[in-house]
Amino acid sequence: MCSSDLFNANLGTRFSGGYIRALEETSDGKVIVAGNFDLQTLNGVPVPNDIVRLNADGTPDAAWIANWSKSSPGLVQVSDVKVQRDGSVLVAACSLLRTCLLKIGADGSFDAGWSLQAEGFTQAITSIALQRDGKIVLGGVYGGDTVTQLARLNSDGSLDQTFANNVGLGFDGGVQAVAVQRNGKILVGGAFAHFRDSAVPFGLVRLDRKSTRLNSSHANISYAVFC
Repeated sequence: MCSSDLFNANLGTRFSGGYIRALEETSDGKVIVAGNFDLQTLNGVPVPNDIVRLNADGTPDAAWIANWSKSSPGLVQVSDVKVQRDGSVLVAACSLLRTCLLKIGADGSFDAGWSLQAEGFTQAITSIALQRDGKIVLGGVYGGDTVTQLARLNSDGSLDQTFANNVGLGFDGGVQAVAVQRNGKILVGGAFAHFRDSAVPFGLVRLDRKSTRLNSSHANISYAVFC
């Protein structure tokens, strides 16, 4: 049996209920699976709060899941996950009716000292992207007084206020996807038509690290470039 067949056989039909929203591979080949699950157990292992880690062969990582089950604050509808260099996992989800960004340690334990109660994102954090310097870019739906659909955090979870000031009024619609390019520029996609009062024709923009000014050379390409 090839490795893919073994992986699929170990999964069986256990994820047939609900849906999966995010997948991330760790450096050792394990897989973070997150979403909105109907299942209560996976191959006999209890599954808490819509996120599990699988071994490379598709079996549940029982020790990781047990640590998460004991310490989890309770999640509903995980929207995105990202694995950091140290093996910890950032989780965008709803917890106790508040949109949150949570951190799970490499061993599956909840990092209670590191969490973001992101009141600025009044409906959801939809996307997470990691910069090489450890900063964290977040996209979401609707804004508040502090953030407007796009935010960047420092590595300790605090708001990067300089970035927030440069974003200003931000987008006139929700951000659904963010990605950081190798050169540090930030791609942002979503249901918006303007960024800081400048027209965005295709719901896709590229920002520099400070998200500052519009590049007038964008007219002949399919996205606006702020660089």
